[in-house]
Amino acid sequence: MDFHSFPYHRPAMQTLKNQFSQLFVELKKAEEYAAFISVFKKINLLRKEFESARTTNSIRHSINTKDDFYSQENTFFNENIPLFEQLINDFYKIIVGSKFIKEINEEFGDYFLKKVDCTLKTFNDTILSDLVKENELVTKYSKLQASAEIEFKGEKLTMSQLGAHSVNKDRSVRKSAADAGHSWYAERGNEFDVIFDDLVKIRHKIAVQLGFKNYTELAYKRLNRTDYGPEEVKGFRDSIHKHICPVTAQLKQQQATRINLEKPEYYDWFFNFQSGNATPKGGAKWITEKAQKMYNELAPESAEFFSFMSKNKMMDLESKPGKAAGGYCTFIESYPSPYIFSNFNGTDGDVLVLTHEIGHAFQVYCSMNQPLPEYYWPTTDACEIHSMSMEFLTWPWMNEFFEEETEKFKYSHLSNQLLFLPYGAAIDEFQHWIYENHEVTPAVRNKMWLEIESKYLPYRTNSSSPYLNSGRQWQRQLHLYHFPFYYIDYALAQVCAYQFWLESRKDANKAWEKYLALCRMGGSDSFINLLTKAGLKNPFNEAVLIEISNEVQSYIEKNKVE
Repeated sequence: MDFHSFPYHRPAMQTLKNQFSQLFVELKKAEEYAAFISVFKKINLLRKEFESARTTNSIRHSINTKDDFYSQENTFFNENIPLFEQLINDFYKIIVGSKFIKEINEEFGDYFLKKVDCTLKTFNDTILSDLVKENELVTKYSKLQASAEIEFKGEKLTMSQLGAHSVNKDRSVRKSAADAGHSWYAERGNEFDVIFDDLVKIRHKIAVQLGFKNYTELAYKRLNRTDYGPEEVKGFRDSIHKHICPVTAQLKQQQATRINLEKPEYYDWFFNFQSGNATPKGGAKWITEKAQKMYNELAPESAEFFSFMSKNKMMDLESKPGKAAGGYCTFIESYPSPYIFSNFNGTDGDVLVLTHEIGHAFQVYCSMNQPLPEYYWPTTDACEIHSMSMEFLTWPWMNEFFEEETEKFKYSHLSNQLLFLPYGAAIDEFQHWIYENHEVTPAVRNKMWLEIESKYLPYRTNSSSPYLNSGRQWQRQLHLYHFPFYYIDYALAQVCAYQFWLESRKDANKAWEKYLALCRMGGSDSFINLLTKAGLKNPFNEAVLIEISNEVQSYIEKNKVE
């Protein structure tokens, strides 16, 4: 059955609540562990049904935010997900209060109970209405972003389609495209500010009601960060500032020389070669056909997986009006199957986003037989290792997509990922400041973004763009609205992905087996423990960041492309 044939039925919440209540009674009455675990599994089946309906709707809503039916269903879930979370919270309370803790630990490992503890600390009945409000605000942001239809060169373009012109060889076209995008955001800047201001306030309120000092503490618990905290993350950001920012300054100067500009402007940021950036030599259908060949040759496991995804139409790749921004991978438990969503626009990002999201999808495909829903996915920091590493593990096949421009693609990919680290650190530092200063005005918040941006990304300062000088560029980063404190996970994972890049160049088969083992572990342990089990070095170790930086710089120096 392909995705378009998946049935969708709105969950009957009262029936679901009654079913949970009956099973809770049975769970509490269980005298033997066998009886307890039998009811435990029945509850997880109910969870699966609800989550599958929610995910199916979410995908269809993001594919077309203008679809009234799925918009209404999305509103239903915004209102009822907190009620479902309340049921899970009650389930967890019974688990931690049961007499079978030892047996649960022996069967599932102690990380399950650590995750349960985090969840119990992030929810109680008093925050239900506030969670609904938070969900509504996030949806409001998504719909506002998805509404962008920009007149450009006689066409109406989505923001993703407009982005393709940001790497046009004609500098005047790059400028016109950047200014068109900036104008759209500038006209709606106050709307974005108000949505975010309301999100910050509601999140702070939720945190205080749960007994936390501020939302930062709550967010770390929501993300199940059990083996590091804000201090370790600050140390990581400081290491990026100390060791990576000087390197990225050199990379930006080299870029300026390559494109023959004394002072590149905002519309030159992503233009890497005077002859033009590398682009895939075909559209979405052609790329997926090439990807099938690539995954057939990479490994038997990847061949089987990608065939499954293609056959069942578990991908929606092309940008179109009304489609939500960005790209993601999710998992529909009842079938079970991953699903990939993206917005192709004809740039090298099409291949990158496909391999990135395939990394996520392959991981959950490998771990969907884990014994608990809590173990299908790891924490987001570990999730991003799978995606970013897949980008590098597929390097030997990039000539299939880029032909004579393959070396340009590799050079850009490797250097852009290094350039990303300071940006990831800037977003994270900005978030920490925001939630420690939740009462500031949007104007003060935007000014702080400019200060942090100048610290990590000095080449962006003194721009001739009024929009960028307003300090509102951060509004385009959907993670700030959707997934607070997630963004540093990309930077942590990037350091791990570089390790897979290095190993794959020495022994591709060994690197693949190591990657496969990590994927199969799913979310059965914490971030640091998964790294240890997979034989990866800890990115919080400053020496590891230095080593990776040196290796990447060495490759770039030896493989310069003009």
